[in-house]
Amino acid sequence: MKRLLLLTLLSPTVYAAEDLPLWEVGVGGGATRYADYRGSDEYTNYAIALPYLVYRGEKLRLDGSGITAKLLDHPRLKLRMSGSGSLPSDSDSNEARKGMDDLDYVGELGPSLDIILSNPKNISNFRVALELPVRYGVHTDFKRVGTVGWTAAPSLDVAQRWDLDGGYRVGYSTALTAYLATRQYHDYFYGVNPNEATLTRPTYTPAGGFGGVSLSLGGFVRKGRYSVGAYAALDDVSKAQFAKGPLHRKDTNYSVGVGFSVRLFESKR
Repeated sequence: MKRLLLLTLLSPTVYAAEDLPLWEVGVGGGATRYADYRGSDEYTNYAIALPYLVYRGEKLRLDGSGITAKLLDHPRLKLRMSGSGSLPSDSDSNEARKGMDDLDYVGELGPSLDIILSNPKNISNFRVALELPVRYGVHTDFKRVGTVGWTAAPSLDVAQRWDLDGGYRVGYSTALTAYLATRQYHDYFYGVNPNEATLTRPTYTPAGGFGGVSLSLGGFVRKGRYSVGAYAALDDVSKAQFAKGPLHRKDTNYSVGVGFSVRLFESKR
């Protein structure tokens, strides 16, 4: 599903903490354009502003990439909590879903085993990793809560940063991700119940399994308390289990976004 890359931009992710405060609190904002759902042919523009918290402890970390707990004392293996999700979509504003229930905010949380493929001694500046997250998802419109089932998103991630003259820090990250999900997960986004069926939208129950692939690229510039970033992602669902369903309108989708953050408070460490 639509990964919340925008939220990652709001909360600065760092590779190492030796030259940064133990904790920081700030505010971030951004805007993104994304498909109503993967496989849709219609798009939504979305803007958001949120406070953020970063904590860089020796055993526990909290930043834009999620919660990381040092459960494995191995330089090439990291076990952490991984989060993802998708933004809401108004079905009456989407021709394919008109008359169906809206798609709520979806939040996903679960463990991820990260296998570091690059030199672990240089991870502060260059990192290549195979990330293997498994998450359970829930959806909500803040009036009710429901479950959407399990999903897995194995990905190959590459990230690099540089420190430049003038106190600037710049970096990028890119990821190639495959999506797998249960039948319940696919049904939430692509299923059509009998009471929602029309002449052009027959009843449909997708199978679980492969859910497509995505390629994403993001970059940031940071100086002092200020950070700006941008990202772009391309999704392909042409071979997904739900590709033959009536809500599948397009094989490829894109998303783009920009964001900023300002550090307001920090520890002295």
